[in-house]
Amino acid sequence: SLSSDSIWHIYEGQQDILWIATSDGGISNLDGRAKPFNHYRAISGKPNTLSNSHVNALYASREGNVWVGTISGGLNKFDRQTEVFTHYRNDPADSNSLSNDTVRAIYEDRMGLIWVGTSQRGLNRFDPNTERFTHFRHDPTNHRSISKGSIMGITEDRTGTLWISTWGGGLNAFDR
Repeated sequence: SLSSDSIWHIYEGQQDILWIATSDGGISNLDGRAKPFNHYRAISGKPNTLSNSHVNALYASREGNVWVGTISGGLNKFDRQTEVFTHYRNDPADSNSLSNDTVRAIYEDRMGLIWVGTSQRGLNRFDPNTERFTHFRHDPTNHRSISKGSIMGITEDRTGTLWISTWGGGLNAFDR
């Protein structure tokens, strides 16, 4: 069965696989062709597992990786072939690291860039080729910046505009 009854997010990936983010049980997935659920959790002392079992966001990329956003464990990339998690965390000494370890939204755009919405620290663009993050933050002195720092959702329309929903700052259209 499910690893937890508290569900934060559901995402249908390739091959009709449902990915289910839970508040305290990590990730469950369900393949429509196989009935048992698979579970992925943080396991203390095992570095290639999920970084935190409190999962807020999921996104299955075109390449088949599953991107996982956690409450305090940053961003995780799950390689479905090897079943290994790679962790991306905030490092105050590295300006190219994730801006905050609480991830609320994930989206892959048409160019293959991964967009990550964090709590209070804005939007991050992750380039999988360089493994570097670029930050877009709220600046109260710049009316063209993101309206608030807590990003709740990200999607892209047919023109390539990113739509960013925020907590308390409404909706933002981001023309790259």
